[in-house]
Amino acid sequence: MNVKQALEIQATLTGCKIPEDLATALEDTCRVNGKGEAVMLADMNLVYIIRAYLKDQEDQLEILIKTKDKKIGRPKGIKVWNLLEIKEALLNGHTIDEVQALTKASRGTVSRIRQQLCKEAKQWLELQR
Repeated sequence: MNVKQALEIQATLTGCKIPEDLATALEDTCRVNGKGEAVMLADMNLVYIIRAYLKDQEDQLEILIKTKDKKIGRPKGIKVWNLLEIKEALLNGHTIDEVQALTKASRGTVSRIRQQLCKEAKQWLELQR
């Protein structure tokens, strides 16, 4: 029994229509089967869908277990002395690559601080007018 048949049986038994967003998703979503053919979600076997869902849940649980003690994401913030050092180097005319090498900061951090400096300079110039 495929997903579409199961939903039609449910609609008949309950007297409720299949929600429009779900019907659209069933027709728009497809996956590639083992033979390399594209199969619409609505035409997939219900057992396969349940197995795929359970495997996905299992994979997510494994990821959570592996990353339980690891910190994920960006560091909380940049140290003030490093921020001042980066600003000073940028204001002295160094390029992003040079500042990155001097301060051991990431390229993204240096770029973000440079953008802030440019924004502050534009605001200052507007105030001077």
